[in-house]
Amino acid sequence: MIFLDIISGISSAASISGFSLKDLLPLVNDPDKRELERYFSFLEQRKVLVAPFDKEVTQAVINSLESIKAETEQCRLNLKSEMARHFLLELVTILSKELMVLHRYQMLSDDFLFYKTLQAVRGKFARVLCLLCAAHKVDLSTKQTALARLVLEHAYRPR
Repeated sequence: MIFLDIISGISSAASISGFSLKDLLPLVNDPDKRELERYFSFLEQRKVLVAPFDKEVTQAVINSLESIKAETEQCRLNLKSEMARHFLLELVTILSKELMVLHRYQMLSDDFLFYKTLQAVRGKFARVLCLLCAAHKVDLSTKQTALARLVLEHAYRPR
């Protein structure tokens, strides 16, 4: 329950593309919660969002992010809530943009910029997952995976 308390506090101050938790809450429904739980289970298996950078292999990172992008788009299409779809569209957009950058950095063999771009993707994921978990009351910490830690560590961004 502590996880939900923390992300509820973070989510109350966070916004994605100008939309906040209070915009999402009136549109919460059970079919979307089940679909999001399925999506979160998929993400828990993707180590690219949580692995230390020294364990990353450039091409594997790109392949994993492309599979996450495809799954995110599929989840977005399955959701009923327009607002939840908007948040996932934000993830698809950021993944598309950052994947182009990652491909460029891969060819340049620029590890620092590659890592910086990957961290930007992780931060955006953490903020969106934080809002979705808070709205739908999904406690990622129950499975003891690194995805909950990602959300807790990266969702808050001071201004």
